[in-house]
Amino acid sequence: MINYIFIAIYFVLAAIWLLLLLKGSKTYKEMIEPLDKETYALKALFPVGFQILELIKYSYDTVLDKKRKEQAKIVFGEQFGEYYYRVNVAEKVTYVSFFVVVSFLLGPVTGNPIISVFGLLGCSCASSKCGSNLCHCPS
Repeated sequence: MINYIFIAIYFVLAAIWLLLLLKGSKTYKEMIEPLDKETYALKALFPVGFQILELIKYSYDTVLDKKRKEQAKIVFGEQFGEYYYRVNVAEKVTYVSFFVVVSFLLGPVTGNPIISVFGLLGCSCASSKCGSNLCHCPS
């Protein structure tokens, strides 16, 4: 019975995720297109992260955000620092949200619902580490 509940949750979350991707692909096209394909191989998925951040009205104004924006300005220059910081946050939110969705499918597929719980715990740990460093620093 629990497998059916997890599968139902998976399909609802997957549908929401896809809707966010479709809507965000139009809205954030200008932010995504300039990104290098090799450095940001999954950049086509980043609109999901931007959409989630917009939905929760994320301000990018916490103490950690301010610190990371300053670091990004050092790495990417004054003009592009904040842009790349926002991309970095959206990238991380995209990956965590994807794995949350997939976690609900892991239990039923493996026949062990506890796997889904561990997947969600892993997503929780990963999201707490978001912002621990800037990805894709130029060499």
